[in-house]
Order: sequence, then C-alpha cells, then structure tokens
Amino acid sequence: MHEIKVLAAVIPFALFMTGCAFIDQRLALKYQPQAPEAPAPARRSTELLLSVRMDTDLQRRKDVGYIIGTVKNGYGVKTADAYTTDRIDDWIAGAFTSELTRVGFTVRRLDPLPPQVGRGLQVIIRRIWVEADPGFWTLGAITDLTFVMEIYSRGQLAKAVLIEAKGDSRTMIGGSEHKEDSLQKALQAAMVQGLPHIIAAMPAD
Repeated sequence: MHEIKVLAAVIPFALFMTGCAFIDQRLALKYQPQAPEAPAPARRSTELLLSVRMDTDLQRRKDVGYIIGTVKNGYGVKTADAYTTDRIDDWIAGAFTSELTRVGFTVRRLDPLPPQVGRGLQVIIRRIWVEADPGFWTLGAITDLTFVMEIYSRGQLAKAVLIEAKGDSRTMIGGSEHKEDSLQKALQAAMVQGLPHIIAAMPAD
C-alpha cells in the first residue's frame, strides 16, 4: 500500500516535469516601448532612414519559421525547439521606430540604405537565442540578443556599435509566455544601450 501511495505521488510529478516538454513552442515577438516617465533626450525634428537585415546562423525550418531557442524538461535535457513565425527584422525595426519616434525622430524604413545617406541607421542582427534555464523552484528563460548598429550622418559612417543584451524571465510553471517576456526584456535592454549612441551621432538641425 505504501508503494502505491508513493507511485501515485511520483507519477503526476514526472508528467509535470516532462509531459509538455516534447512539444515545440511557438513564440510571438513582442515589444513594449520604454516607460513614458523614463528620461528622454531633447526632441528634434530629424528624418532618419532605418534598415534592418539578418546576418546570423539561425536555422529556418521549412513551413514553420526560425528556431530561436530550446525547450527543456525538468532535468535540463533539451526535448524540443522554440521557434517563431514572426519576422525578426520587423520586430527589431519596430522597436527602433517606437523608441526613436518617442525622442523626436521621424523614422522611415528603407532596405537597403541608399548610398551617401544623410542620416541613417543600419542594423545587422547577429544572434537571437532564448535558452530554457530549469531551476530548483522556478523555470527560467534567458535571451541573448546581439546586433551591430552602423550609424550614418552627413553621408558618412559616423559610428559602428556592437550591442549585446540579455533578458531573463522566470515563472513557477513555464511555457511560452516567459520566453516571450525574456525576448522582450532583451530587446528593451538593447534599446537602452543603443539609443544614446544614435542621438549623440546625429547633429541637430
């Protein structure tokens, strides 16, 4: 009887730890602009051309999308993939447009940037990966996001900046939501890093 009670307790726990981990997770790429109360630089009326392109080793699965992470069971063993059908370049471009507009720029996306662009930003995405991070009490998701910003001013490359950002999100249950939150946090952190470089390199009219 004691053995039956032990099994009755263990089996649900084992199913909880492993049961959903064999299913691929589809992730939505989301972005919430920085809080309005955050300090913002002085506004200016300046058009900026934006171009975003991929330069990564991301795999693209036929008829599914980009693999951008892992799904792991409670023992830390990979059992499935995390993927997105959203366009990663659109996600990055949307974040830049939101944040640059918020501080006074007029942003127009143009791929590729024209030669001798007056004011432009070329973003080259190097890495996006969200790794499942099983913990003792919580399940985590850690995102690595890397891209290069090439900032053009008055027809010349003014500055090239490597942006490396991380996002960390944890939950008691796990699932796609905390990975999506981790991805968003990484992009928000990247915007915090990158925006001052762009503003400093752009002369006021």
